[in-house]
Amino acid sequence: MEITSMLLIVFAFVAYTIAIFSERKKHQLLWWMIFFFIGGVVFDTIGTRMMIKESPKISIHGIVGYSALAIMWLHLIWALLSKFRWKKGADWFRKFSIYAWILWMIAFASGWVLGIFFSGGSH
Repeated sequence: MEITSMLLIVFAFVAYTIAIFSERKKHQLLWWMIFFFIGGVVFDTIGTRMMIKESPKISIHGIVGYSALAIMWLHLIWALLSKFRWKKGADWFRKFSIYAWILWMIAFASGWVLGIFFSGGSH
């Protein structure tokens, strides 16, 4: 199950990164980008849930990861609101997106680093 949760997190990384940087490049939020946002959030949520079952102890990585996941969910809600109703929010969305992505990347990278150093390099 460990490999499955890791793959889901990698899929989340790919989907979330495509969504963030596509929106930044196009300067508008398109529906296909929202689907990548949804994919990133769903993959990360499922992968995180699986990892919690594997290692339920609290760590700095866990706290950063939970924070990043919460921000991803808020970011997705913000994307949907911006697309449907909140046009002013779309301007702020682009500015906030990179910070949400950076926090998520810290959680993503810290998981790999911790996995490499604390599991004998098997990751």
